Amino acid sequence: MVRLTETATTRLSREDAFRYVGDFGNIDRWDPGVVSASKATAGEASVGTAYDLVLSGGREMKMTYVITEHEPGKKIVLEGTGARVAAIDVIDFVDEGEGTLILSLI
Repeated sequence: MVRLTETATTRLSREDAFRYVGDFGNIDRWDPGVVSASKATAGEASVGTAYDLVLSGGREMKMTYVITEHEPGKKIVLEGTGARVAAIDVIDFVDEGEGTLILSLI
């Protein structure tokens, strides 16, 4: 199993960072490996919300991510599945100075 750990810092408050990054419909704006993303279910992001993604990497691959854990302002966990791949993304949000540290384990 491959595990990737990434960190990023932002000047956004923890709540604002969570709101933006936790909405996987935005992932194509901050992850260069994602060609497009769209929300597949209605309503606010919460457990059970699904997103359809198209990933790059040689040839495009479709995946669906579903939120499995949702702690507003603190943590979001998503499970992704595609034709030949599965992933679990765990994203934590921590206050750091006047901004937020975003920790991602994939």
